[in-house]
Amino acid sequence: CKTNLYFLCKFVLDFEDLNPATHMDMCDFIQSPAQWIMLVGSRGILKTTVATIGRPIQVALNDPNARCLILQANDSTARGPLSQIREKFENCRLLQELFPEIIPSGKERRRGRWSDQWLQLKRNKTYSEPTFRAMGVSGNVVGTHWTHIFRDDIVTAKKDSVTGEIIAPPTEDVEKAIGQHKLVYGIMADPSTCQVYDICNRWSNNDFVRYLLDSGEYVDPDNTSHIYKEMPARNEKTGEMLWPERFTDDICKQIEKDQGSYFFSTQFMCNPVDATRSMVKRKDLRFWVKKKINHDDVELPPLEELRIYGIMDQAQKISMKSCYTATVIVGVDINNYWYILEIDRQRI
Repeated sequence: CKTNLYFLCKFVLDFEDLNPATHMDMCDFIQSPAQWIMLVGSRGILKTTVATIGRPIQVALNDPNARCLILQANDSTARGPLSQIREKFENCRLLQELFPEIIPSGKERRRGRWSDQWLQLKRNKTYSEPTFRAMGVSGNVVGTHWTHIFRDDIVTAKKDSVTGEIIAPPTEDVEKAIGQHKLVYGIMADPSTCQVYDICNRWSNNDFVRYLLDSGEYVDPDNTSHIYKEMPARNEKTGEMLWPERFTDDICKQIEKDQGSYFFSTQFMCNPVDATRSMVKRKDLRFWVKKKINHDDVELPPLEELRIYGIMDQAQKISMKSCYTATVIVGVDINNYWYILEIDRQRI
């Protein structure tokens, strides 16, 4: 239970829908020792079950003195994961038998902090924060300090008041999430050890996920403190389904037909670009190699046979807080195949 999140979720907490082929990898990622963990995945793959319910429970089993803050878009939605955590401690007999020393009795629960907003397990130290606290992203957390922070869908979609269609989150909601992120160090019990989990869906090219990715820390392979994982419903390169028992290719096609290609692309494929309208299709991209090894390899022609082009998109200001300046170098062969030779993006 303490070291294997999949085992805890599947066999102790009885989340029976978990599938080893799909969710074991997810569980291993979520229980990483990295300090900043971001999972972007398809709708309906039990991200919240694993990351916002199972993982906080595992954290508390390892250290009852841990303090876990669960943030969602509003107070009402945040109570959902907390109510499930509460239900497991109250009714999961196997969990009670394995960890009786940290689970309050019924009498202790009635006297202590035990509700839909917070839960406190037995512990040997005194803190003003409970073991688990749930609130909306706009909630007042000033003066509190947490060892683990779970931000699960802190930006969500709205419905058009006229058409009823789902539309991307308004800019002000994205700004609230960004504002919370900028203040997050102030609510860490220890900024050097506090773990922050971001469990997200994509909404647009200017969403909260893009803001986090633009920091550059999640895409730096040498930065082991920040890790990032995408789990789309279907692998666009191989066509393999992430969870074929639940989301078959036919079901995904039906979702795309019913809800529109852009919604499907963002919410199920983790790609905030409408694939049906994109000039460059992701499936058309190939990775070239300097020397062909396998039959399917695309070998880079000699540079003297290419027409070389370069383009630069400059930021308007020279500042470390300004937009990025981007440079792309492309080689074009006699068949009009384009080879991206170099890409550079920096704040300069």
